[in-house]
Amino acid sequence: MSKKKKFVLFFILLFIFILAAISIFILKIDYFDPYNSSNYSDMINTEIPKTSKVLDYKDTHGGFLGDGDLYAVIQFDKNEKNSFLKNIEKNKKWKKTPLQKDLKLIIYGGELKKDGNYYVYEPLSDYNIPKTKNGIYYFRDRFAENYPEEAGTNINDRASYNITFALLDLDTNKLYIYKLDT
Repeated sequence: MSKKKKFVLFFILLFIFILAAISIFILKIDYFDPYNSSNYSDMINTEIPKTSKVLDYKDTHGGFLGDGDLYAVIQFDKNEKNSFLKNIEKNKKWKKTPLQKDLKLIIYGGELKKDGNYYVYEPLSDYNIPKTKNGIYYFRDRFAENYPEEAGTNINDRASYNITFALLDLDTNKLYIYKLDT
């Protein structure tokens, strides 16, 4: 083989290697394994035990401007639940159930009478987030974080929702995570 052919072959192989390396780097950054429970820790600002099991996962994001919702159910055993509860102590956004009224409307639906008018909110029919008396929940209003001037506006009077919600049912040891972007 001539020097010129070896030189061309070397650069072709080098180009393929660089493309492969870049592809692996990009995939590693953007890859989200929905059945790896620890991937949800950042969403709720609380570490989730790596050994817990993801029972259900749905994600409709990817539409126009990334609108959609994400739903996941994570099962804890007794030790994982205790570890998770210790991690919650570091996060002031976790509260005991029942849910506040405005949040309850978003998650479970219902009617609201306001200014002489009735407003009907549909429940999250595709997702099974139980109404529980013995639980704790996390709520993050990402819309208010991005638009502080709107933070004082009632969440159900806004043009869109950008929320992250999680509920730990202390009787079943199941963690429900719901993220909504509209």
